Amino acid sequence: MIRFECPHCGNGMKVKDEAAGRKGKCTKCGESVRVPNESTVTDPHELQVPAAPELVVVAAPREDSFPAIAPVANVQVNVQQSKASHSLGIASLVLGILSLFVCWLPFIGTSLAGLGFLLGASGLVMAVLRKGTGIGYSIAGTAVSGVALLIGGIWTVAFSGAVAEADRAITQAGQAVQDAAEKSKQSDTSSNKTPVGHKKPTSNKKKPPPWRPANVAQQVGNVRVSIENVIVGTVPLFNSILDRKSESKDKLLTVWLKIENVSNRKKIDYSGWMDQFASLRDIDATLTDDADNRYRSVRFSATSAVEGAKANSSIYPGKSIKDAVVFELPVKGVKFLRLKLSGRAFGSKDDLRFEIPGSMIQKQ
Repeated sequence: MIRFECPHCGNGMKVKDEAAGRKGKCTKCGESVRVPNESTVTDPHELQVPAAPELVVVAAPREDSFPAIAPVANVQVNVQQSKASHSLGIASLVLGILSLFVCWLPFIGTSLAGLGFLLGASGLVMAVLRKGTGIGYSIAGTAVSGVALLIGGIWTVAFSGAVAEADRAITQAGQAVQDAAEKSKQSDTSSNKTPVGHKKPTSNKKKPPPWRPANVAQQVGNVRVSIENVIVGTVPLFNSILDRKSESKDKLLTVWLKIENVSNRKKIDYSGWMDQFASLRDIDATLTDDADNRYRSVRFSATSAVEGAKANSSIYPGKSIKDAVVFELPVKGVKFLRLKLSGRAFGSKDDLRFEIPGSMIQKQ
C-alpha cells in the first residue's frame, strides 16, 4: 500500500500499489492529486488525521483523466429478505390450482378461489413494497385464483338458478295437484246431492275454520300470527353469498307477518312458508280472491331472500320474528283476498285463515 498526504489539505490517504503515478481526486477537498510511486509517510499515526480510510483508485482509460479515489470500508451488511411475500404467493397459487379442480362444487370452489385471490393480492402488495421480492408467485396465484373465482361464480349462479327453477316447478306441480283435488271434491259434492224428500246423511268430517279478519291476530297453540302490512310493489332482496342488496324485477304482493311465541318455557322451531323446500314438507301458503282466482306464491333463488324476513328461525318464549309471503299481483278491483297458512310451519295441524280486505292493500 502507498501512503501519502494530499498537498492541498493534508488529508491522509492510502491506495494500492497499482495506482502509483496515476491521478485522482482527494476524498476530502476534491482537488486533483497524483499518487506518488512510493509512500511518503511511513507511519499512519504521523498523518494529520488520526485514522485514514483505505482508498482505491479506479483507473481511467486515459492518463489525463481523473480516476475517483474512493474509500474502502470493510462494512458487513446482513440482509435478510422477507419470505412473507413468497409464502403468500405460493399459498395463493396452491389454492388457485386446487379451486380450479373443485370450482364445479357450488360455494366450495368460490370460497377457495376467493381466499387464494386475497392471499395473492396481499402477497403482490408486499412484493411491490419490497421492490419485487416474490412478485412472480403472487402474480401467478392471483391470476389463477381469479380465473377459478370467475368460473366458480358463474357455476354457482347457474346452480342457484337451476335449484330455483326446480323448486318453482315442484311448487307449480303441487298447486296443480291441489287444484285438481279441489275440483274433484266439488264434482263429487255436486253428484252426491240428496234427492228431495230424503234426509242428507250426516257426516263426521270436520268443517274448516271460518275466515277471520286480517286485522285480528290468530293463535294456534303457543304461536300467535298477525298480519302487519300488505304491500304491492317491488320486493327488497338480500343475497347472503354476495352480501348485496337488490330488488325483484316485477311488482309483487308481499304480506308481512309477525309470529310470536306466547308460551313461558316452550321454544318454537319455525320453518317459513317461503322456504325453498317448504312445498316438499307440505308447508304451503295459498292466496285466493273473491272471484276464486288463485295466485301463485313466488320464491327467489337459493341465495336470495326477502330482506328483513326470517324464513327459518327458533322463536324463544316471549320473543317474536317477522316473515313475509310473496304472491303474484292480484287483479284490479279485488274486494278481498283470502290467505291460508299451513300450521305445519310451527308443528301444528291447524291452519291459519285470514281474509284481507282490498282497502288494506298498500301500493309502494
